[in-house]
Amino acid sequence: MMHTTNFKVTLFFILTLFISFVQGSETKKWGKVDPQYLKMTVYPQDTSAAAVKIFDVGEYDVRLKNRRFQWTLTHHYQIKILKESGKKYADVAIEYWHEDKILKLKAQTILPNGKKIKLKKKQIFDESLKKKYKIKKFAMPAVEVGSIIEVEYKLLSKYVTFLEPWIFQDEIPTIESVVVLTMSPGFIYHVKPGNDFKNRIQIHTEEYFDVYEDKDLKKYIYRAVNLPAVKKEPYISTLKNYKARLDFQIIGYKTVFNQVKFIEDLPTLIKELLDGKYGSFLKPQKQVKSLVESLKNTTTNNRDLIRNIYTYVRDQLEDEDEYTSYYTFKKQKDILKTKKASPSERNLFLISMLKAAGFDAKPVLISTREHGRIDPQIPFLDQYNRTIAMLKYNQEVLLLDASDRFVPFGLLPPESYVDTGLIVEKGDVNFVKIPRNALKGQEILNSQVEVDIHGTLHGKTQVTATGYASLALNRKLDKYGNIEEFLHNVFGEDNSNFEITDSDSLLKPAAKDSFKTNFKFTVNEFAEMVEDEIYFKPGLFHSMDKNLFVSETREFPVEFGYRFNLQEYITYTFPREFEIVEIPQNVMIRNKYFVFYRVLTRDRSNPNKLIYSRKFMLLKHTVSPSYYSNLKKFFAVIVDADQAQVVLRSKQGISSNN
Repeated sequence: MMHTTNFKVTLFFILTLFISFVQGSETKKWGKVDPQYLKMTVYPQDTSAAAVKIFDVGEYDVRLKNRRFQWTLTHHYQIKILKESGKKYADVAIEYWHEDKILKLKAQTILPNGKKIKLKKKQIFDESLKKKYKIKKFAMPAVEVGSIIEVEYKLLSKYVTFLEPWIFQDEIPTIESVVVLTMSPGFIYHVKPGNDFKNRIQIHTEEYFDVYEDKDLKKYIYRAVNLPAVKKEPYISTLKNYKARLDFQIIGYKTVFNQVKFIEDLPTLIKELLDGKYGSFLKPQKQVKSLVESLKNTTTNNRDLIRNIYTYVRDQLEDEDEYTSYYTFKKQKDILKTKKASPSERNLFLISMLKAAGFDAKPVLISTREHGRIDPQIPFLDQYNRTIAMLKYNQEVLLLDASDRFVPFGLLPPESYVDTGLIVEKGDVNFVKIPRNALKGQEILNSQVEVDIHGTLHGKTQVTATGYASLALNRKLDKYGNIEEFLHNVFGEDNSNFEITDSDSLLKPAAKDSFKTNFKFTVNEFAEMVEDEIYFKPGLFHSMDKNLFVSETREFPVEFGYRFNLQEYITYTFPREFEIVEIPQNVMIRNKYFVFYRVLTRDRSNPNKLIYSRKFMLLKHTVSPSYYSNLKKFFAVIVDADQAQVVLRSKQGISSNN
């Protein structure tokens, strides 16, 4: 339970957003289905939808019961299955915190003729997940296209600091989504609507008689209707940033006889962390100081010392991802003893070592890309999920995250490159802007290849990568375990005709800013033989075979993550028996977001040689939705350029025809 000395009685339900309320019952009767949904075969507002949520209702109830805080969420929904692919929604998984409970779970399938088939208890399975979560799984019985699945359960928790967030939107359309919040007198919460870009969430209050309190109380109702699907699309950080939602965080509990204070503002949030285990990491223990002294003996240069401390924490501690939050369960001595740490614990230990070395290091709270954006105006602690380190050195602000063993000193893991972070320090509340100018990667491929008279390609390639391209290749090399598997999957793309004939078997993944390797290979049936002609696509490794952007429109940005520069150069040598008779036209595109060119040049000194050059350079890591249609067109041009073919013809065939 969180406490603070300053208490401010504020009810922050964002009621200033109050607008005219769409009338409708917030609770739904179990098993009742509107006949129009039984007959529905297509959802008119999105004819491509494989399924549609008819309703999704969450009833939150927060109260002091038997002198204990608790909250419940009664979740009730119906989904109409419209297409065969929509049957996947019949596989239900309910994830919850291991100390919470799922009560009164029931489910049924309603067939198009109205017949109801209930889920049996023996069909429900319990599993444990990492990160201290559990899951209930079941498959809805007898589901067919046209069916409606209905599920209801109650989630019970004793942790009133945060209520389960409510997500109004899903990857399928939702006709109606409703949240009802009731509380015992005395509870004070922040309730924050988020990502409501179209102002769809409508807020309403009603009086009701509370049987527990034996008095009339007020309930808060949030309703949104006709919500479009929010689907996964290429190059998006996380859908969490684009689904309308409600977040809850307690401020306090106050009655005539009792007062409990929680986090009410950002200063309170920071104080809570500093008074807890965060504060202990800012005071290095004796063992940590001894460890740092041993590292000091390896260099007299302060920047090198910072690098050595970072390298020690990155390389000498094992990953422990059971709980990947901002929070830490361990103390300094626990980490020294076990040599294990979660990402945030690892970085707090890094801060402790840096402070022991005399550097002004501070914790910074961030939300990784996948976790979603933060709102710096609100004190919601659960919007953060990682702690990184910040220190000032020679007028330079260094941001360090030692959670990835392949990230070299001076870089952050790509997932930690976000807009801003909250500095955890006494005094004024400050955020640090995380610069993204240096966020880039470059990969250059140089190949010399020969195409024989049977259409088989023989070649050798040099791979050179820097920055985040180097990091990506090192991660993949580690994933596949050996160089041949790595080359086959990354550059051969599981092409059964791609065979590695020579490679650097000693190459190992490493935390370096550069990556370099050479390999030799053959590709059987590389070219298509048609009578006396050979056809082939000249790009080998960086080519696109389809446009990733297929949606007609896009309401959110295209987020590439980091700026990159991909270059490929190939020198082709062909058999003397053949002659180049056709090469594709050169393609060049330049705009404010990227540069692309694909150029084919004949070698003037050797008619049996062709030089291929391709460059794709992303200039901005984010492309605005307003530019999406242009981006889609440009990518279509790139695909066409990459699919264009070179044509060779047998000289003997040419002579015969003449």
